[in-house]
Amino acid sequence: MAGSGVRVRLLEAKPDLLHFSFKTLGSFLEPEKYGFSRKIVASELTSMVFHSRWIHTRKHGPARILDKAQVHRELLEKCQSNGVDVLAGTSIKNVRQDPDGQLTGVIDQHGTEHTARLYVDCSGGKAVLTHRYGLMDKHPQFALGVEYNVRYKDRQDCAHLFYGENFREGYGWIFPLGGERAIVGFGSLQQKPAGMSLRQFFERILALPVITNLIEKDNDDIQGGAFPISDVKTKFFSGNVVGIGDSVSQGSPLLGEGYRFILEAASIAAPHLISYLANGDQQDLQRYEREWNDTYAQLFHRHKRLQRLALRGSRNDLLADTLSLMMKTKRSKTFGKLISGDITSSALWFP
Repeated sequence: MAGSGVRVRLLEAKPDLLHFSFKTLGSFLEPEKYGFSRKIVASELTSMVFHSRWIHTRKHGPARILDKAQVHRELLEKCQSNGVDVLAGTSIKNVRQDPDGQLTGVIDQHGTEHTARLYVDCSGGKAVLTHRYGLMDKHPQFALGVEYNVRYKDRQDCAHLFYGENFREGYGWIFPLGGERAIVGFGSLQQKPAGMSLRQFFERILALPVITNLIEKDNDDIQGGAFPISDVKTKFFSGNVVGIGDSVSQGSPLLGEGYRFILEAASIAAPHLISYLANGDQQDLQRYEREWNDTYAQLFHRHKRLQRLALRGSRNDLLADTLSLMMKTKRSKTFGKLISGDITSSALWFP
C-alpha cells in the first residue's frame, strides 16, 4: 500500500521487530511470488516422512523451511524503503469513536492518539481491534507449540511429521535447518495435554526411540508460540476497521501455517483498501471480503473438518494408522497438496 502512495503508519507492540519466540517456519511459500529473496530459505526439502505408531510413509516433493528473522527483515526493509512510518514499542490501549461507532483514532500507552481514515488490524492472535468490532472471538482458542534446535542425524533434505497417541492432542515435527541441525517440535490443541505441562509432555516425546533415532538434544533453549484456531471467519471489516491475518483467523486451521495464507490475504486486500482510500466506498472493503471468501472459505471449512478428524486420530493409534495407510495410497503430488493445505475434496478419496 505504501508503495502505491498511501501514507501508512505501522504501530508494533514489540520494541524489537526481529525478535521471535519461533525462529523457523515450515512452509510451501514461494519466495519470488511475494518479492522475497532466496535468503529466507533455511533449508530446501525434497521428501517428508509421515509417522504414525506402526506406519511410516515417505513421500517426495518440494517444500522449504524458512528463516523467520530473514522473512521479517525483508518485510521491514520493504516498509522502510516505501516510507512506512514504523513505530516499534507502541501498544494500543484505547480507541476513539464518533457517535456512529466509526473509529476516529487509536490511543497508545503514552496517551498519544493516532488518526487515520482506515485502520487495519494485523496484530495476530491479540486481535487488538477486531475483537472490539465483533470480527474475532474475544477469547479465541489457541494451538500451542514448543521446539528445540537440535543436532540432526538424517538427510538435510528430509523432514518428519509424527502423529498418534504418543503425540496426543497434536502432532510432532522435525524440520532440517542445514549444517546438521534441525528443529524438533510439538504442537498441541490443549494447553495441558495428558494432565501435565506442555513442556513436560514435550520432554517425554523427546525420549521416544522414533525421535532419538533422528535427533540429539544438546541444549535447553526451548522456544514456543501460539496460533489461533478459532472457527473459520468470513467477515473481515466493520466500518473503517479491517482485519487481515491471524486477527481474523486467516491462517490454516489444519496446518498451523499462517504466513503463506496471510501474505495471500494481504495481496487480495491491498488493492481494495487502496481503492477505498481513494473513493471512500465501503463496497471496496466488501470486495476484499468477497474475494477472500470465494478463494479460501470453502477450503478453510474443509481444513477445519480435517482438523477435527486429525484430533480424533491423535487420541487413537488405530485411527492414526488407518489415516496413515490412506496417506500411503496417495501419489506424492496429492500428498504434497494435502500437507500444504491445497487439498480438494476429490483428492481426499482418490490416489
